[in-house]
Amino acid sequence: MPRPSVPFSRFVDSLGNIAREWRDFLVPSIADWSPAGNGVSFASAAGTFVRRGQQIDVYFDATWPVTADASAARIAGLPHPVGVRHGGLSVAYSNQGAALTAVAQPGTTYVELFSIAGALLTNAALSGKRLIASGTYLL
Repeated sequence: MPRPSVPFSRFVDSLGNIAREWRDFLVPSIADWSPAGNGVSFASAAGTFVRRGQQIDVYFDATWPVTADASAARIAGLPHPVGVRHGGLSVAYSNQGAALTAVAQPGTTYVELFSIAGALLTNAALSGKRLIASGTYLL
């Protein structure tokens, strides 16, 4: 079966310039960002992101301060707002003592952290703990 032809004229103009939406996808932007806490200042935090068109890949490493703060545990300040769908992140490491999940919330610039049972975690639950995660969301 022959492969379908791709109409490259849709991607490149008469001067050879790649259309912006394809340029953004073909030439991703990579940068650092500073994860922020929700009601707490992280003891340490670092992040990197890659943007490919409407897709954002994020990585972060954050350590909570020792705290009794009962606010929701969040990684705030995502480099771009989350679109209309949840974004999933994989937790690579946590010394929190129990499994947890990380979800980029639609229409926000933050990731919320949940127990496996679905309970929203608090800053106090992550007091003095470290979390390393990465994942993808769409604009």
